[in-house]
Amino acid sequence: MTRSADGNVVAVPAHRAVIEWDGAIRIAHSSESSGIALLGMELLRDFDLRARCQVGGMIEIAKVP
Repeated sequence: MTRSADGNVVAVPAHRAVIEWDGAIRIAHSSESSGIALLGMELLRDFDLRARCQVGGMIEIAKVP
């Protein structure tokens, strides 16, 4: 079970992902939707996220000082 962005709880396949992020190994939970793995916001803990919400918009991720 996972909670979607709108707050609904849905049953989807869930996985544990081991990834290298910012030079360190991190463990994150991922959900599967239409065969695509989706990583949650927990991966961005201790980072700032800036997104230009338009087609082709820039995404910036920076470590919190």
